[in-house]
Amino acid sequence: MCNVYQVGAHKGRTPVLLSPQALRKLAACGTGQLIRRTDSASVVRADGEVELMSWGFRREGLGVINNSRSDKLEGSMWQDAYQYHRCLVPATHYYEWKDATERKQTYRCQERSGETLWLAGLWEESEFHGRCFSIITTEANRAILPIHHRMPATLRFEQQANYLAGEKIVFGRDFVELVFEKCDNPLLKKQPPYLRGELF
Repeated sequence: MCNVYQVGAHKGRTPVLLSPQALRKLAACGTGQLIRRTDSASVVRADGEVELMSWGFRREGLGVINNSRSDKLEGSMWQDAYQYHRCLVPATHYYEWKDATERKQTYRCQERSGETLWLAGLWEESEFHGRCFSIITTEANRAILPIHHRMPATLRFEQQANYLAGEKIVFGRDFVELVFEKCDNPLLKKQPPYLRGELF
């Protein structure tokens, strides 16, 4: 699963099809911006343009669906978007949670050298919410399996244009070398320094 990710300053190679205007939009992304379900975030469409979309498909009775399983893409829920509306979602890293002895432990996952992750995504037009996107998830590779059984579908530079062009990609292999580390829960507000520790 992927329910929270972060965007920031771009590192590494960018998709070859990006227009100069799209590159400027990516460069303007806020550093350290946390993205959660229904938040607006930048995605790269198949025509090479960058657009702000809301994270999560809306389905009556199901709520917000921010992940689409790689083994369900031919099903009725995802078929049209998979065939006609593919996109790339840039992220500096994403977060996962694993049950520990007393509480859930948060992990930050990223590319080993710190380069931007390019996640395979889908988008659709919503009557009430505008354009919305979903991130494809697949079976976790060897690097992520110790903390979670699924992971976002990450694409290498050489795969990005092919994916956007409609080619079938076998997700879930070690295409991108990922690492993870323990971290604080980014969803919890930190106390100001003057409130930490003893009061008297």
